[in-house]
Amino acid sequence: MGLPDKITLSPASAEFVSNLSMDPGSNVSRYLAIIKSIVSSIQESLAVPRIFGQAAPDTAYSAPIFRLPVEILFEIFGCLDDDQNHWKPRGPPITNRIRRRTLAPDASLDPAILAQVCMLWRAIALSTPSFWSSIAIHCTRKQPNMHLLEAWLERSGDAPLSIVFVESIYGFEGHMINTEDPVSNPFSSEVMTILMAHSHRWKAVDFRFARRIPEVMSGLKPGSLPMLETAVLSSRYSIDLPYSKLPPLEEVWDAFHSSQSLTRGYWEIDYLESNLKKIPWSRLTSIEVTMMIASLFEVLPQLQNLVDLHFIDPYSCYNAHLLQFPERRPTSEAPVTLPYLRKLHLVTMRTADEIFNKLTLPSLVSVHVEQKRVWLYRPDPSVFRELLLRSRCSLKEYIYDISGDPIAEDILLDILSSQTMSSLKYLTVEPPVTEKFTDVLTRNLSESNARILPQLEHLALRWCKDSSGGLLAMARSRSRKFKGYGLAALCELQVWRWNKTLPEGEGLDDGANELEGMSLNIGAYFP
Repeated sequence: MGLPDKITLSPASAEFVSNLSMDPGSNVSRYLAIIKSIVSSIQESLAVPRIFGQAAPDTAYSAPIFRLPVEILFEIFGCLDDDQNHWKPRGPPITNRIRRRTLAPDASLDPAILAQVCMLWRAIALSTPSFWSSIAIHCTRKQPNMHLLEAWLERSGDAPLSIVFVESIYGFEGHMINTEDPVSNPFSSEVMTILMAHSHRWKAVDFRFARRIPEVMSGLKPGSLPMLETAVLSSRYSIDLPYSKLPPLEEVWDAFHSSQSLTRGYWEIDYLESNLKKIPWSRLTSIEVTMMIASLFEVLPQLQNLVDLHFIDPYSCYNAHLLQFPERRPTSEAPVTLPYLRKLHLVTMRTADEIFNKLTLPSLVSVHVEQKRVWLYRPDPSVFRELLLRSRCSLKEYIYDISGDPIAEDILLDILSSQTMSSLKYLTVEPPVTEKFTDVLTRNLSESNARILPQLEHLALRWCKDSSGGLLAMARSRSRKFKGYGLAALCELQVWRWNKTLPEGEGLDDGANELEGMSLNIGAYFP
């Protein structure tokens, strides 16, 4: 059967497709009704009795996929855009090196693929603005496809936009960086001009410029971004470019901060240290900040609605001579309670003890700690234990990334052996572990270590140096529930590197087969 050259929609369907409103509360029923009308038009044009329900058995449309109700297809396709957390914009952006021209943040999220499957799917894809509302742009020295960008923006209708923009200046700059007059990608201004025409729909933006912010962005005015919830703005790759040469930066942030919907953000250190009082801290729920510890404690009392804190000590990622701020100025001694904080991620050069000592976090469920060279600044495990006791929280996830053999493992075991970790379900260990770790975690009901991490269900190890079989013995000991003792079973074990030589016919395969019956998912990779 040949396909018709044109499908005629009803006037109501055509009007709805071109003027679709994305308020799910008031329009979803009407939306589904119009989609069904579109499908009926397709069926009539193809002379197919029914796509839903019972299609004629001698047609291609008798396949189960063509009998799915539109509501089900809509829900399935909606999973492509099921990103409630815009804090980490999806990516990496599709670059011009990819033959397939798209602005989808990820190849698996490309609505253009849906539109190429069949006429029914194409009608649904092109008629659903939310599918086109996540846009990723990698601006290189090649001329961007502005028509493609305009087409995506048109198809997105009135839907809130999530935008990732990454600028490259490769080919525009010589070997030396001109700090007096930094270069910029000439196409960036053109892209930003097009995007700014839709700034009233910006919901989440992640703008990463190479050397400077285009002057055109100074046209953003306070009050022009009513939907903006998440803002990530990086004005340049290198901190050694002088902050004074970036005049549009403060104007852009003034516009971002004016949005009463703004709750999440990422700010550069020099902007933060110069404008602490201009940021609406009391409204924020999720932040990623690189700033001095003293500055952090200056603003923490205002962050009473904070749920997710990612703090980076600048001395952990920058050379001290690049930081134009007083080194290690004294911090406030006043304790701080953050009643709603659930996730805490700290990256420090020295220990995190200084931060732990001053905090009370009753809602805390996840902690991620990063510190290098532990032999220079050794953390005190009792400080972290006291934080958990003081907060009376039930920690569920712990990501331990403190490096330095063998001290890091000793500190970890001291922490894990505490009763304050008894509610932990997810444990990720980045530094290497040895047989000391597997011995401590091996469950023996007749010994005291039976109560160590009694609720642990998921364990991920970056590097296991135990080659004696202790890892599998630990997994076996934790692979069954002991309801009478209140002990949970280990459900998942992941090991990225394991110093285990497996003789033929012995080792992981045998262990994995034995553990399969105990519902333990085990995966290991060998060097």
